[in-house]
Amino acid sequence: MLLFQVRLLRHWLKLSNPILWVTVLVAKDVALTLRSEGGKCLVYYCVDNTPHYPGVDHAYMTELENDLHRNADLALFVNHALLEERRHFNSNTFYTGHGVDYAHFAKAQNRSLPVPAEMRAINGPIAGYMGEINSLDIELLKYLVRETRRCLCVYRRPVRGHGNHPGAAQCLLPRQQAYERLPAYLQCFDVCCLYYRTEATFNNYRNPKKLLEYLATGKPVVSVSILEVEHFREYVAIAVRMRNTTHC
Repeated sequence: MLLFQVRLLRHWLKLSNPILWVTVLVAKDVALTLRSEGGKCLVYYCVDNTPHYPGVDHAYMTELENDLHRNADLALFVNHALLEERRHFNSNTFYTGHGVDYAHFAKAQNRSLPVPAEMRAINGPIAGYMGEINSLDIELLKYLVRETRRCLCVYRRPVRGHGNHPGAAQCLLPRQQAYERLPAYLQCFDVCCLYYRTEATFNNYRNPKKLLEYLATGKPVVSVSILEVEHFREYVAIAVRMRNTTHC
């Protein structure tokens, strides 16, 4: 069905030799078929360590990725470590980092935006996180709330299954926020944080776009130790778990 739809679109747009840009591994067969039918070139753009994504068939996804990478005319990776591990599949493989809408997130620098209602009653400091919470280290968050009583962890969504622990009242932001409103929340943060579970392979190979968004705010940034963040060590405080404590 996908192949039929792309062929139809290509005919309608009169694309005789399109550039094929692929990020989704399950589109591999479609991409290779279109390449054989006269595509100008095939670009594999790897934005995540997809075979290690929770819940996927690791062996199957790895096979798809290897085949796509080998047959691509150009491969681009957003993670330095993953690039080095996979470069041998294709000599035409390069690093390209994420970009950031700097002007949008820099609005948080001067604290001139209207303060959201949820943030007005908070007497900081706020160690904030912006984004999905499924991959967060909940035990680390519990530790931070327990050990730093004045520190408030702010999410875009509530933490499921953890509403009854003693520090739950200190972790809030009950609903998803529109992209346009994010700078208004970020301006209220005293420090921007990345709380990923480092034992998860998928997390360790992340190149989180929110890191650049955090840096655009001009606020201090603290992150757990994941591979790509090491390349930002000059700008980010990297926290390392040691036994039952955390140090920067």
